[in-house]
Amino acid sequence: MALLQVVEGGRSRAWCIEPVALPAGVPDADVNGTWYGGANDSGWGLSVVASGEGESQLMSAMLYFHDAEGWPRWAMGAARAGIAGTALVMNEYAQDCVGCRSPKLVAHGLGDLTLRTQGWCAQPELRAAFALGADRSRPFRRDEMALTRLTEARCH
Repeated sequence: MALLQVVEGGRSRAWCIEPVALPAGVPDADVNGTWYGGANDSGWGLSVVASGEGESQLMSAMLYFHDAEGWPRWAMGAARAGIAGTALVMNEYAQDCVGCRSPKLVAHGLGDLTLRTQGWCAQPELRAAFALGADRSRPFRRDEMALTRLTEARCH
């Protein structure tokens, strides 16, 4: 557990943060946490939540990146995973109308993210490849690459 406190403009808010509960259990290769492309490819990141084992494994991901104009963006996806990983359809979400009385979230497909996992417990490897059409003239893409972990594994 952790306490997050934000002070902005003389106002303070606090939130209690706790790890995501994984009712289906942690996979052998615990890739849960936040990853990025390494020192030579910074400026974007990926948060992953994986649970279950074997063919019943589920994986979700949130990708943080900047579009061609430098604006921060994010894309989310989830899918059932196989033993070695999964392919996720990544979406961005927006309200159907800003200021409406009952706005609805609308998903817009951005592209695909492929995650491959291997290893075990505190020694996992996560590899990613993706192609997102954040800007059709300058899509945000990476060929398959090993990612660098920013957070600690649950087991040591």
